[in-house]
Amino acid sequence: MKKRCICPHCNYPQTVCICAFINEVEVPLQITILQHPLESKHGKNTARLLPLCIENSEILIGENEQDFADVKEPVISTFQNTWVLYPNTDSQPLEEHKTHYPNTLPDRLIVIDATWRKATKMWQLNPWLHELPSWHFNTLPQNQYRIRKSKLEHSLSSLEATAHALKLIYNTDTQPLLTLFDAMQKQQEKHTPSHHLNNRFKV
Repeated sequence: MKKRCICPHCNYPQTVCICAFINEVEVPLQITILQHPLESKHGKNTARLLPLCIENSEILIGENEQDFADVKEPVISTFQNTWVLYPNTDSQPLEEHKTHYPNTLPDRLIVIDATWRKATKMWQLNPWLHELPSWHFNTLPQNQYRIRKSKLEHSLSSLEATAHALKLIYNTDTQPLLTLFDAMQKQQEKHTPSHHLNNRFKV
């Protein structure tokens, strides 16, 4: 079987390379993605796009406290101003962050990247996250994730959620992230059976 050639920069197969669509997004904080191991193996995962555009972002793969010790220790021991993007009983609407923290902005934003069921388990396995300010969205932008569907009616991909958070906190222009997200989906769609079938009947 012929081995697929992988682009060394975007790490996608050459047939769906997205390098031409990558543009830098500057943000004044560290973005840390806590990614479930199964999500890291999913070809349609969106979190992997974030480091391509945002230099000060990282993806840590694991499930429990031990897996994330490298980020837990500095966050807890130095009382670093870290926020968590995860809806729970204690989370506040991010749209109102200026009300809850009028003179404070985060140095780090943590995002959990997993299916909803696995994200819930990760939240339970990492009680250190519960000590940090946590946030949810009151109003979600329209979901643009076409190639992977969620069973939840109101949901966003990790990239979309991170982009929306940056827009709310810093008014960041996140269009380059969304453009890359769309390009990735279009590249994937080119190689789906439904795409080829539709093209056969175009006049």
